[in-house]
Amino acid sequence: MQMAVVEFARHVMNLPHANSTEFDPNAKTPCVIFMPEGSKTHMGGTMRLGSRRTFFKVADCKSAKLYGNADYVDERHRHRYEVNPDMVPEFENAGLKFVGKDESDRRMEIIEIPNHQYFIGAQFHPEFKSRPAKPSPLFVGLIAASSGQLDKVLQGCSNGHVIPGKHQFSNGPYTPAAHQNTNGHAKKLANGVANGTYYPNGNGVHA
Repeated sequence: MQMAVVEFARHVMNLPHANSTEFDPNAKTPCVIFMPEGSKTHMGGTMRLGSRRTFFKVADCKSAKLYGNADYVDERHRHRYEVNPDMVPEFENAGLKFVGKDESDRRMEIIEIPNHQYFIGAQFHPEFKSRPAKPSPLFVGLIAASSGQLDKVLQGCSNGHVIPGKHQFSNGPYTPAAHQNTNGHAKKLANGVANGTYYPNGNGVHA
């Protein structure tokens, strides 16, 4: 998401010196900055880690729909840099929308370009909670958009907190397949997937 913001500033807003202070501490146009509460000298415990709440600020945005029209979502974070909040009005005037923010409204969490087929970036890490049989809503949306079926997926999203585990695509519904041994028992695959359930390290503990 941070690099998408820099790219947008350079090539849409015509700010050629836009950059993140992580790469250029003396950037003339600092679009991404070090978190104010962080410390550059004491690295331990200064990162924004763990589950944090993101509130959707635009009710009809794609990301909110993918999360089941939720008011907020809890996702895991791991970062020290963030979008410069002082530049947000300038970005939004140019067409980049910050549809998800934290509880303070100062920390940007999700970006979208509304008239783009699928231009979504997230400050959090959706892969941290994504599972083979329960992919992140943002990943489902990406695959649906790339196959021309995003509208169908958005229409089929329920009102729950997460996107349904079964999606109706043009070639039929997606459901995790059960793999059978010749004796009729479910077979656990080498990567730990059996009947749509993921078992890390094969030890039978649900992820």
